[in-house]
Amino acid sequence: MKFYETFFEVIGWCKIAISPILIGTILAAIIYWSLPTATGIILACMPAVAGIIIGIKWANNIWKTKEGTIHYVSRISSHPELDQKEEEK
Repeated sequence: MKFYETFFEVIGWCKIAISPILIGTILAAIIYWSLPTATGIILACMPAVAGIIIGIKWANNIWKTKEGTIHYVSRISSHPELDQKEEEK
């Protein structure tokens, strides 16, 4: 059972880390396409590397919490109406 929990935590980690990485990569592509020179490559690497670093740190911080990455990802995609208990309705 521990294997499956770890496997799903890794999937959740990837889901969390991918969003800042994609944002950094898209910014890097925009910078490089607007300035396709050696300077453009250097400037484009900055948001790409920043996205990677931020994504990894964010995902690691969430993994270290007691709930874990799957709980975090599921809380983002859930609806507030579903969070209420039957007695509260």
